[in-house]
Amino acid sequence: MSIMNILPLFAQGAIMEAYNLTDLDTALIIAVLAVVAFVVYELVHRYKNGSEPAEDDYADNKSASENVNEEENFKKEKTINVRVGNKYAGMDTPTLVKAILKDLNCKYEESDDHIDFLFSYQGENFVARAPDKDNPRVRLFDLDWCRCPLSNLEEMSCMQKVINAVNTRQMCSAIYYINKETKEMVVYSKADFLIWSDMPHPDDYMRKWLGNFFFLKQNFAVDLENEKQRVGIK
Repeated sequence: MSIMNILPLFAQGAIMEAYNLTDLDTALIIAVLAVVAFVVYELVHRYKNGSEPAEDDYADNKSASENVNEEENFKKEKTINVRVGNKYAGMDTPTLVKAILKDLNCKYEESDDHIDFLFSYQGENFVARAPDKDNPRVRLFDLDWCRCPLSNLEEMSCMQKVINAVNTRQMCSAIYYINKETKEMVVYSKADFLIWSDMPHPDDYMRKWLGNFFFLKQNFAVDLENEKQRVGIK
């Protein structure tokens, strides 16, 4: 017997008499059966006509679609960077470094293993190291720009403190080593960064990294002078 057939029996009082139900019990049962009947009707109706996607499902589908569009836009933008106005497109890392140095009017000497390129930029001697054609990592060295005799222990101590200080503020790192032949403490600087041929304006990017070395040296010189004055070294 279906739910729709049971409801008239409640109305006629047959089931009430059979189970000795009160009017309140009957009303609650009728309400529950009505809700069940409505749910069954909706399920059958959706099954026949095809259910609509839930709001959450629609939101998820929309988000996935937006993600696909963003990825496609990124690929298009990357393609544009490669094809439009980028003369470095398609170069491997060592070839890119050499091309940029040429555009910066820097004459360079190439090492026998073709991974180091010694060049001069604004009066400073640099080395660009690009050890892997398929790896965008490049290391720059600014060679031996400060020296101190090993006999001058006070100034060496000041230099060590200043090196530690400037390294916390600069993009490049100052490093010192001991030259036993000349008996000197020698300071140079280095930086590691990524550069590749299809990035926008890789030549400007290289130029900015070279500029960071000069900022480091300026900070080092100022801090060293202040530290020497603080400890009473002329």
